[in-house]
Amino acid sequence: MKKGMTLSLLVVWAILFATTTAFAQKKKSISSYDEVVQIVKAQLDLSSKEGAVKEYATSNQIKGEYIYDITVGDKGKVVTVFAVTSDDEKYKTQNKFKDFLRTQKFDVRTAKGRLYKFQYTFYFE
Repeated sequence: MKKGMTLSLLVVWAILFATTTAFAQKKKSISSYDEVVQIVKAQLDLSSKEGAVKEYATSNQIKGEYIYDITVGDKGKVVTVFAVTSDDEKYKTQNKFKDFLRTQKFDVRTAKGRLYKFQYTFYFE
């Protein structure tokens, strides 16, 4: 009797697992350059106002305008960051912020193997 019940539970579990897996949706990747850049810039805007970027800038006393070329690759990972210009004359601060940006990951699924390079200006008060 216990074997029959165990077998029934196993069959029910297998059916539930199979249907859950079948209906699970993958996040669709975006290949349009404009869409990816728009999403990433919106996330940078938010992070600069109330997220990790603001926290980093505040804790490291970063002030002024910083312009960077940022490249985002697979799974929203930052691939490269190049400092274009900044109000800060200290390269050490500029490079530390650049290194921080390289650790960031954005919530966007990009087409595999594609790179999306854009310029972004950070303003810190």
